[in-house]
Amino acid sequence: MSRNTSAFQRTKEPEKPPKKEKIYNPAASRGRRGKRGLTVYLDPVAHAELKAVAEDQEKRLEDLLKEGINVVLQRYGKKPIA
Repeated sequence: MSRNTSAFQRTKEPEKPPKKEKIYNPAASRGRRGKRGLTVYLDPVAHAELKAVAEDQEKRLEDLLKEGINVVLQRYGKKPIA
């Protein structure tokens, strides 16, 4: 092999500027700012059961769903962060 390298091989690729962080719904309330929404469609019976569990536990339905997401993340070896 030759020690000479072509100009093409010696040139560096220009550095890419860092990506800007996306702001999702900047008009959202402070607790939702920077977060993404997720919609799930459930059978009416499943929705009613979840709602009943939330009432029994004196929790919001959203909090129960976050608990469930954390369980799934842990199951697959991820850090619970929801």
